[in-house]
Amino acid sequence: MDSLGDQLKAAREARGATLSQAAAATRIKVQSLEAMELNDFSQIAAATYARGFIKIYAEYLELEPAPLIDEYMRLHSPDGQRLATGEEVAPGQSGLRVAGEGALSVAGSSPAAWPPWLTRIVLPVAAIVLAVVVTARLAGGSDPDTAGGIPGKPAKPIYIAEPPDPYLSAGERPGLLP
Repeated sequence: MDSLGDQLKAAREARGATLSQAAAATRIKVQSLEAMELNDFSQIAAATYARGFIKIYAEYLELEPAPLIDEYMRLHSPDGQRLATGEEVAPGQSGLRVAGEGALSVAGSSPAAWPPWLTRIVLPVAAIVLAVVVTARLAGGSDPDTAGGIPGKPAKPIYIAEPPDPYLSAGERPGLLP
């Protein structure tokens, strides 16, 4: 069986496209496409980018992306992808789970799974701080003699000077020589 890179390269050559043409069509750098065809995924920043690049490139080459992504995950994913709960993710699946009534959550991130100190201390304190800030903002700015609602800072009047009339001739303007 051909490797992932060999399959991509063979499909590109069968299509008659160069790496530059493929890069222009997929908007993936030529260096990244070349690295994928050489099975050198160390050139790609993260596994998420690699999976996305494989999907885009496979669709451009009119290949089915799922088996190629599964092969990448099987060969290049360190220790396989695991969820926070220790449950393994099967190739081709994401870590998202339905949390009831159509709500999505990442495994282990429902509010019931949050640490108790977060729900008992941090969230109420954050709510109180937010309420104080909103109340202070709404209370300020009612005095017209203050600048921008800042107490003790008087407002400065704004003076707009009339622009000079550009249609006067040089003789009509004071201070200009004819």
